[in-house]
Amino acid sequence: MGNCYDLCMPNDDFVRSLGPAFLPHMLRRLSDLMVDAGTEWTKLAPALPPVRTHSTMFALDRHGELAVTELAALIRQSHPHALQWVKALEKLGLVARHRHPNDARRTMLRLTVKGAATMPAIHHARSVNEEVVRRLSAELGDDLWERLGRLEAILNDRSYIARMTEIAKSVGEDDR
Repeated sequence: MGNCYDLCMPNDDFVRSLGPAFLPHMLRRLSDLMVDAGTEWTKLAPALPPVRTHSTMFALDRHGELAVTELAALIRQSHPHALQWVKALEKLGLVARHRHPNDARRTMLRLTVKGAATMPAIHHARSVNEEVVRRLSAELGDDLWERLGRLEAILNDRSYIARMTEIAKSVGEDDR
């Protein structure tokens, strides 16, 4: 069997060769490329928390206190992912949590003074990222942000699993 050089050449993309069924894989891969680059970039600015936590910081900055479940719903991420990001931000001293005064089952989140002081740097990072996406869109000759938003809306209207279930009924097992 060959080494990674033989198997990992960019011009010979195995997953891409499998066709459009692997769009979710490619989207995850693209997301990882962008987040990993953003993570490297944030290391140049020590005031910045990890890129994946920026939406959490914006949510708390804009909405004030939020319960973890409210945060997860607002940023449309799973509860475990939201909690993972909250823990990272807590460790950095940017977010604090406490029990809701009227419902001890609810954990409330808020920016700390240090977290609020970090927001100008996060706003700057957002501006940089927006410009990168604009330029990528220009290179593609299409509005990448708009297209992804439309795809998300279409899938929110009718789920991917519903579409797969419908098509699976019409595609015979002999087609494999």
